[in-house]
Amino acid sequence: MDISPNVINVDAPREFRWKGKLFVKGIFDGEHVFRFEQTGDATTHFIHEEFFGGIFKGLIMAKIWDSTEQGFREYNEALKARAEAEYKEAAS
Repeated sequence: MDISPNVINVDAPREFRWKGKLFVKGIFDGEHVFRFEQTGDATTHFIHEEFFGGIFKGLIMAKIWDSTEQGFREYNEALKARAEAEYKEAAS
């Protein structure tokens, strides 16, 4: 799927947010959010959200949700592994 994203918020190191649309606004739109909340010494809670809208939201989501959700899971697991590896390397 080809989308045209625009970054709408960068609040390093707390949040990165972008919006995208398929073809034109209102057909199928998505707002993607990555938030990082420090929860303690050397621990962070990662929040990964996506909000969808548009007149074809239901139709498109029915076709892509399983692969989209799997992609989000894989992304989150890879990010966690990399962050933990970087932390271990910096601590040694």
